[in-house]
Amino acid sequence: MTLPKYLQFHLLPYLPLKDDLQFGKVLLWSFYRKRDEYLADELIRKQMQRYVERYVDDPVKCEPVKCVMIASYNSPDYLEPLTREQLEEMENAVHSLCFCSLLEKFPLFSVSSDNFQLLRQNFVPCDQGIAISSGIWIRSKESGMAVGDVLFVITRYVRLALQVCFDEKLLTALEESQKDESNTTFHRRVMRALEWVGYAYTNVDGFSYFSRIVMMATAFEILLDGFKGRPGFVDKIEGLVCFQREDTEVRSVVTKKGCHDEEHTLKGWWASEFYELRSRVVHGNRLADDDANNSKGQKYFSLAVEFFAECLRKILNEQRYYSYDDKNEILWAGIYERI
Repeated sequence: MTLPKYLQFHLLPYLPLKDDLQFGKVLLWSFYRKRDEYLADELIRKQMQRYVERYVDDPVKCEPVKCVMIASYNSPDYLEPLTREQLEEMENAVHSLCFCSLLEKFPLFSVSSDNFQLLRQNFVPCDQGIAISSGIWIRSKESGMAVGDVLFVITRYVRLALQVCFDEKLLTALEESQKDESNTTFHRRVMRALEWVGYAYTNVDGFSYFSRIVMMATAFEILLDGFKGRPGFVDKIEGLVCFQREDTEVRSVVTKKGCHDEEHTLKGWWASEFYELRSRVVHGNRLADDDANNSKGQKYFSLAVEFFAECLRKILNEQRYYSYDDKNEILWAGIYERI
């Protein structure tokens, strides 16, 4: 007896993109807008819809979420199970889009990394059964159910924005780095750093603010290819985001070796303070709510994302994937009033 072959599709249920998005060989497309155009096989199209429409935003009304995006590899009707390498390309596309979307700060379009959940659904044509598997470390599995008996209800901390906006120029640069097969180690390092930014940007309830600081520090360490403690971090940040003639300040610094003076730019001093906060979290120091902010009352985490984004642009620029439209583009509006 020959068992029926299973097919597979990947979806992002909570990602309201306005248009299709191509990233290398990966295409993100709206199921409800493009299903008839992209899926010629009526049997396959209807079978996929049975699964997709089980994602709802209200457990009472049970109305399907209409912003479901399908992630396809090579072509929309390619439904073969992906290899590990193909899945990695798809995950890279999602990590890249996630980061470029997190940079957009318009309230009605704000999203968290939870909007970029990439899910996989296996199915057999004409089979109405469904098996559910969840959890990364401790797996939860259920089977023996019909797809019509299951609802996937959006959790409240996942906010459905009116539309997901993103930094198109930066996303294009990340795509170019993936296409460059001669520089795969660099691209893999960047993608791993973006993955850690995604961890830091989850909106799940009860997630510690200071955990975000440690995760952003990890993202910096991966992106900057390592550094030796606070001095190394400050040097790399200043080397990437400072100009030669920026004003400097001398301040006293307390280390294990005692107290001494150091001279840095304001951006360098931000890096020093951020790394010091990271160390206090890691080493179990008592922290107060005020420790989340710098002396200007600005959140260290929000500033860290801005610094990370600029470091990423400069590194991509050095690798010739990103070009500044203007030599002064690196000067952030109002950054000096916030650090």
